[in-house]
Amino acid sequence: MNKNKSYHPDTLAVRGGVNRSPFDETAEALYLTSGYVYGSAQEAADAFSGDIDRFVYSRYGNPT
Repeated sequence: MNKNKSYHPDTLAVRGGVNRSPFDETAEALYLTSGYVYGSAQEAADAFSGDIDRFVYSRYGNPT
């Protein structure tokens, strides 16, 4: 946003806190992901191998 321009309060509410990166994106990115915590490396390995029933995050089977 141009800091020298006066914006309507509605515009400020939506765009006022945008911090652009050097890539000049139109809005900040949303990362809709989930991560999971495991008690140990072994527990994580067991979850990813399917030996225990736990949620895991991966891109396996994701078309994108």
